[in-house]
Formats: sequence, structure tokens, C-alpha cells
Amino acid sequence: MVIYLRFSDRNQSQVMQAQYEQFSQQQRQENEQIKAQIQQSISQSQESLNKQMHQVSQTLSQQLTQIATLQQTQLEGVLKQVQQLTESNDRKLEQVRGTIQSRLEKLQSDNNQKLEQMRQTVDEKLHESLEKRLGESFKLVSERLEVVHKGLGEMQHLASGVGDLKRVLSNVKTRGIW
Repeated sequence: MVIYLRFSDRNQSQVMQAQYEQFSQQQRQENEQIKAQIQQSISQSQESLNKQMHQVSQTLSQQLTQIATLQQTQLEGVLKQVQQLTESNDRKLEQVRGTIQSRLEKLQSDNNQKLEQMRQTVDEKLHESLEKRLGESFKLVSERLEVVHKGLGEMQHLASGVGDLKRVLSNVKTRGIW
């Protein structure tokens, strides 16, 4: 029995060895299949990921293009509004300048009229004052000339009286001499 056992142990050992090798080979095959499936799955995932990345990239590119176009449109709109505001401000400034200019001209005209009125008033008062003073001065001069004239008339009268007196007195000498 011992021999049989050994044979049977040996047989069993060989059977187990064969089963182990068969199992190992099955495991290797399964591992290879799993490895192939994993590689295939990885490859498919990479392709899918690449496609998704490409789609995301295209979508992002399209969105960036749309954003750039929108920004360009908005920028053009803002520039147009700024230009319109500038033109509006220029028109308003021109209106303000015109208004200020007309008001300045009116103010100058009013000032000139008032100055002219003041000049006329001053001229009238000066003329009245000058006429009054000149009248008073001429009256005074006239009165004094009249006094001088009277005095001169009296002096002439006295001179003629002196002349008469001189003749009378000079005739006295000549009368006595004859």
C-alpha cells in the first residue's frame, strides 16, 4: 500500500500539478484577456477623451470667437456713443459760447448805453455849471468893466476939466502979459 500511496500521491501530485498549470494558464489567459480589455477600454477612453477634449476645445474656441465678436460689437457701440456724446457736447458748447457771446455783446451794449447816458449827464451838468460860472464871471467882468468904464469916463471928464483948467490958467498968464 505504501507503494500505491506513493503512486497515488504522485498521481495526485501530478494531477494537482497539471491542474495548477492548467489553472495558471487559464489565469494567464484571463489576465491577458482582462489586460486586452483594459487596454481596449483605455484606448476607447482616450479616444473618447480626445474627442471630448476636441469638442470642448472647439466649443471654447467658438465661444471665445463669439465673445470677441460681441466685445468688438460692444466696443464699436461704446465708441459710437462716445463719438455721439462728443458731438453733442461740442454742439452744446457751441450753443453756450453763442449764448455767452450774445450776452456779452448785450452787456457791452448796455454798458455803452449807460456810459453814453452818464457822459451826456456829465456833459449837461458840466455845460450848465460852465455856463453858470462863465455867466457869473462875465457878469462880474462886465460889472467891473462898467465900473472901469465909468471910472474912465470920469477920468476923461476930469482930464477934460484939467485941460480946461490948464487953458484957463494958461490964458491967465498970457492975458497978463499983453
